[in-house]
Amino acid sequence: MDIGSETEQPAIVFDNVGETQPAMVFDTETGDVAAENFEVDLDAEPTDVAVHDTDVGISLPDAEELKMGASTMTSAQAAKKYKIYGIIGACLLVLIIGLSAGLSGGSSDNSTSKSAVQDGSGGDGESLSVTVDDNGFDGKGSLDRYNKAFHILSELSGEDPVKKRFSPQNRAANWITNGDSKQLPIPTTLAGTSSYSFVQRYVLAVLYYEWDGSDWTFGSKFLSNEDECDWNNGFQADVKHHYKFGASCSGEDQRIAEIFMPGNDMAGSIPMEIGHLTHLTHLSLYGNSLTGALPNTLVFLTDLNFLAMESNKLTGELPDYLTQKLQYLALGYNKFEGKIPSSMSQMQGLIEISFDNNQLTGKIDALTSLPNLKRLYLGHNKFDQEVDETFLEGSDVEELDLSHNAFSGSLPEHFFNEKKLKIIDISENQFTGGISEMISENKHIRYFSAYNNEIGGEIPFTISRLTHLTHLDLSGNKFSGKIPNTIANMTRLEYLFLANNNLLDEAPIPDYTSLVKLEELSLKGTHRTGRIPTSISTLTNLVLLDLGVNKLTGKIPKDMQTLTKLKYLVLNSNKLNSTITVGFEKLESIDLLLLDDNKLTGGAAHVCGDDGAEGPSKMSADCSEFNDGCECCTYCCSGDNDDDNCYENEDLLANIDLEWEQRFSLNSGYDRSQGFVFSENIEFRPKQRLTEN
Repeated sequence: MDIGSETEQPAIVFDNVGETQPAMVFDTETGDVAAENFEVDLDAEPTDVAVHDTDVGISLPDAEELKMGASTMTSAQAAKKYKIYGIIGACLLVLIIGLSAGLSGGSSDNSTSKSAVQDGSGGDGESLSVTVDDNGFDGKGSLDRYNKAFHILSELSGEDPVKKRFSPQNRAANWITNGDSKQLPIPTTLAGTSSYSFVQRYVLAVLYYEWDGSDWTFGSKFLSNEDECDWNNGFQADVKHHYKFGASCSGEDQRIAEIFMPGNDMAGSIPMEIGHLTHLTHLSLYGNSLTGALPNTLVFLTDLNFLAMESNKLTGELPDYLTQKLQYLALGYNKFEGKIPSSMSQMQGLIEISFDNNQLTGKIDALTSLPNLKRLYLGHNKFDQEVDETFLEGSDVEELDLSHNAFSGSLPEHFFNEKKLKIIDISENQFTGGISEMISENKHIRYFSAYNNEIGGEIPFTISRLTHLTHLDLSGNKFSGKIPNTIANMTRLEYLFLANNNLLDEAPIPDYTSLVKLEELSLKGTHRTGRIPTSISTLTNLVLLDLGVNKLTGKIPKDMQTLTKLKYLVLNSNKLNSTITVGFEKLESIDLLLLDDNKLTGGAAHVCGDDGAEGPSKMSADCSEFNDGCECCTYCCSGDNDDDNCYENEDLLANIDLEWEQRFSLNSGYDRSQGFVFSENIEFRPKQRLTEN
């Protein structure tokens, strides 16, 4: 049955509340009272009511009555008198009937015994259904069936939610009793297995109404006439993986085991009724707009091993009552606050924990000794623990994100000698000390980001022993001395950021011609001197090259026109003094170009294109030095190093945050890949969406 497709006309119904007997209906046309519903149009013109003495039960006086009145009137007079009385009585009865009907229709705000509810979608000209009832019956279908269901559903949700008109529980109760075409038998008890289909169908209906099911991207057959185990659609996430998007069952008894509905435009809180789906093993609702706290009825989901609520608007503290069977717990990108419950140390089965991007505080000791933990994401919170040398030593953790917190202490030496650790992100913290030279050859670590800490000393030459490293970010620290030449041996590097280490020695740009996989290179603010080497043109995979805020001199090499993938070129705040000539127009991918605060001259046409054609979306230059100005410049600077008004944001290239991309994986929950994006001011990476098949 389709929601909103009912065409029943409203009725005026009077019933004895709490009894399971047919409603008593007053017929405004015949004056009869019958134990059945009927239909009446309240907007229709009133009809004449023919009043007959036989209809209202008035008769002429009998002989004894005549005798009693003989002393004052004749028989004819008495008959005339009683006939008049009969007419008057009939008129009074019609008047009472009209008043009763009017009072019933007008009592639309009576919340205990009389309610007028608008049927359908609420459009103009629709009629009203006036129901006299205490239990939230909407007047459609069988009141007897509803009242039977009311008592059992009240055990699941409580009387008040079921009774409250238009609440998710009330709408679900009316739907499953009279709107659901399956018309399941109403159980008399919740004990045993006979009630489970009715219960889980009701619970899913509550979820539908609470989460605005009519606005979902994919309806997944919810509230259809199909079995609730089939309330899902098949989706092909990739070549290997097929998913049931919606609710699905497992086992011979067909209990709801999985609810998988990420990114489905769902809004509202998580109803406590979800705790009645006691065979649930997988609950994925990430990427929606769910609000409020996690209900404590999750404690009843003792088989749950996968809980993914990332990227919603959930609040409150982390629950301390989740099942110890949980293996994947993803609550990141919400608004949770408070400390990590100590009880989580007992959740020995946890493989992945995602608490990133919340407002959590305190220490994380409850998580560091979990024997099966492989992925720990705690970035963008307010943790303030001091890390010692034993932190996660000997653990099975493969991916560690502590970024954007207030962790302190020295960087544990064993991090670089662990045999399983692949990703280390400690950026934006308060780590001190240095990087130990005691690094053994390590083929496991792929990603190391430590930007914006207070790590100092020299960058050890042994860092090249991290032979499989693809991402190295040491920017924004206190490193001193020389940039080790051994970095040129790290031929798997795709991302190298050493920017803003102002204590490094002055030196030319290192020879990185061997790093042919490099896509992003930043040596900004590292005291680089001399010319830009022509050999940099061999790095043909470069997308970003940031050499700004140094002491570079001479010309911009023409050979750089071979960098056809280059989108972001930053050369500002140097001492470059050449004339811009032919070559820049061949860099067709350039989206951002910063040339200001140099001594560059020439014509902007070589950058912007002929006739002022469209150039980079963001470009800065000392426009007064260019012939005829710079038509495609978004920022015209004066060449003064103190010109604060040149940029809206000096750090236009803040490509230093790791973006954890969520991908479906049957075996390991989220498969976190090393996906990087630039600052929001520069680029947005579109999200992949599922397609229905």
